Amino acid sequence: MKKIALSFCLFLSLINSTLAETPTNIRIEPLSLLVGTLAVQADFGISPHWTLGPSVRYLKRTIGDFDATAYSAGIRGNYYFDREVMTQGWYLSPELSLMRVSVVENDNNGPDAEASATGFAITGLGGYQWMWENFNIMLGIGPVFYGLGDIETKDSSGNKETFSGFSTVGLALDFSLGWKF
Repeated sequence: MKKIALSFCLFLSLINSTLAETPTNIRIEPLSLLVGTLAVQADFGISPHWTLGPSVRYLKRTIGDFDATAYSAGIRGNYYFDREVMTQGWYLSPELSLMRVSVVENDNNGPDAEASATGFAITGLGGYQWMWENFNIMLGIGPVFYGLGDIETKDSSGNKETFSGFSTVGLALDFSLGWKF
């Protein structure tokens, strides 16, 4: 996680001169909040038609006897067709994220078993952005590829077992509310 934080700091320092000249947009995904996930993204203009910025998500939920924690950090770009960045119209958005997922099964005597895995996601979205003075909405859809590494498990006796990871393709939805400044 320290490497990811360091990478974000390096990224922000490299585009510092660009940040002073172009607007910044901070977005949240309100539908994610309904299922207990905090999802925040930032857009920094890096050219007349492109923005680039960090994307982070965090989930912590209890379902029955299971405590789930997941987080991801990545980088997302937005390409604005034939217009300036952060203006109303169509966009394409590639994103690459790294993630970590862990699940702990609890019974009345404390933790019984746990499983964890690390993976990545590659997303390609297309959609439309509505812009008002500062407030904006992005609505899009596209494919997402998930690759999950080996799943490591450990029971309450300390026995460990590793299962092969997997990959899958799904559908990603983009609905975010933003504020440009």
